[in-house]
Amino acid sequence: GASFFAGGFKTGILKSSDHGMSWTKVSDASLVCEAVYAILVDPIDPAHLYLGGNGAGIWESSDGGRKWKQTGLEGMHIMNLGIYP
Repeated sequence: GASFFAGGFKTGILKSSDHGMSWTKVSDASLVCEAVYAILVDPIDPAHLYLGGNGAGIWESSDGGRKWKQTGLEGMHIMNLGIYP
């Protein structure tokens, strides 16, 4: 089934595989940024995630959100992410 990801202010990255009925923390995003503003899941590879946050730029994970690396726009507030076909 589909997985949902969420993040907020000092929440880390959370994942739900049951349509939001329960949530599990997959990583402590506060190591990456204090507030998560946007999460993008690659539609071809759901373990490939992008994250945008307050003053953090864009971060990327290839393992479902457990580990993150900085991929650009460091220091910028990223409020939205999208895929253009």
